Amino acid sequence: MRQGGQSMDRGINLIRATAGLLLAVTILLAGAGSLHARDALYERNGEVYLLLGGDYCLYRGVYRLNNPSNSPTNLKIGRLYDPGPSMSLAVDLDRNLNTVSIETTNLSTMMMARQVVDNSCLTDWVNSSTYQNYPSPSVWTAAQRAGFGAHQYCHHYLPGATTANPGTLYRAGNPGDRIWGSTTNRPFCGGPGIPLGVVGNAPLPPGYITVLVPGEDSIYAGKQWYAVPNGSWYSSWNTAPTNGNYCGLVPQPPTSYVVNQDTFVGNNYNWKLLSWHDGMTDPTTGASVGSSYQYTFSRNRRNACLDSCQTSTTPYGVTFVPRFTSVAFMPFTMNGTVQNASRTYFFSKEKTTTSYYITKSTAGGGLVNYTPSSDNPIIGSPTSTNVSNPDLGARWIGVSSKTGTDDWVYVMGTPNIQSWYNAAANANVTNMNIVGVSVSNQWNQKGGIIFAYDKTSNSIYKLVRDENLHTTTEYEIF
Repeated sequence: MRQGGQSMDRGINLIRATAGLLLAVTILLAGAGSLHARDALYERNGEVYLLLGGDYCLYRGVYRLNNPSNSPTNLKIGRLYDPGPSMSLAVDLDRNLNTVSIETTNLSTMMMARQVVDNSCLTDWVNSSTYQNYPSPSVWTAAQRAGFGAHQYCHHYLPGATTANPGTLYRAGNPGDRIWGSTTNRPFCGGPGIPLGVVGNAPLPPGYITVLVPGEDSIYAGKQWYAVPNGSWYSSWNTAPTNGNYCGLVPQPPTSYVVNQDTFVGNNYNWKLLSWHDGMTDPTTGASVGSSYQYTFSRNRRNACLDSCQTSTTPYGVTFVPRFTSVAFMPFTMNGTVQNASRTYFFSKEKTTTSYYITKSTAGGGLVNYTPSSDNPIIGSPTSTNVSNPDLGARWIGVSSKTGTDDWVYVMGTPNIQSWYNAAANANVTNMNIVGVSVSNQWNQKGGIIFAYDKTSNSIYKLVRDENLHTTTEYEIF
């Protein structure tokens, strides 16, 4: 739909999943008024596009099913291209097609992003008040500071280490040197790893395992991020207390840096935006617009001296909790001669917990955590969880244009659709089972038009929202 010179066209996109197959049907609904009755673009009302986007390759593809405008007469009907394993299909009136397709990477081939103890540990110590209280402090190196444990330097070794293969520990020091200490099997120093050029809480580049342990790992302001191999040992900025004195070293640090071994087994799923239009053979692949993991995780802990004093050697394990993932795409729009950038939102939530995250990519650029503004909060309930029947919790994200550069963002599950319908219809439906949801634009930009398929009644509910009034103004059942 067009208003004020700004294109507001987007089809409805009803998505449902079955075993090994994702089905999405998109119907162009321009809804033009008499002002635009002669606009040829709006004669494309009712074009139907089908996405078969699962893992099954025989019929997988994006299909155009009709050409109601008969313009052009030779418009290709049928299979247009193979989007790979995909979710979400968006089509505008210019017949630009966009799908979000998945790339799967085994985590064994990926590096971990970690804040590893580097040479700044010595600067921290030398500048500390405890250090300055000693009139004639010893001269330390960063490698010595990083390696000081509960009461001495390295006097143990990594599990499974031998004289011939002592292993590698990533921490401050020169790569290839032996870790400072006394034991024969002490590991080689790997240095802090490959610098990622990121400090503190700044966004990390894609392509690295970034999962941290809640309640144990912190993000340290001013500290660099490094890439280290999955399964490797590294010195973290997490600390444990020290005690006693060793070899007359004065002053002795009050803390030591805990050593972790983190191992991830599973897959990383990287979602990329694919774009296609008539005349192309294959779609173009854009940047990552979302990322999620399926994994098991284990952590071994040691003190900086590699024995078990002050820290536990009991492995910490996390078993993957299955997740819902959903993506919503807002194509670029034109406001006169000004192009407003496209926006992609990615929602991922653990099925049986309230843990979720939303990321946003603008114009196919880098991912950032989506933080809604106070005057445009998330609509719905992203933390909605039903432990006994997870499919009834929050599952879908959808967007509807609010301005040329901002959107109404919905995160929904069965309870939201049921509540909004009951309030609008003065009804008391209690047994909805929503298995497919789509959100479309409104010409007045007051909110989204929500289409939801209810498996219980085999019906599609249409809910027209006015978010300025926080209500559903119209409803239909098909």
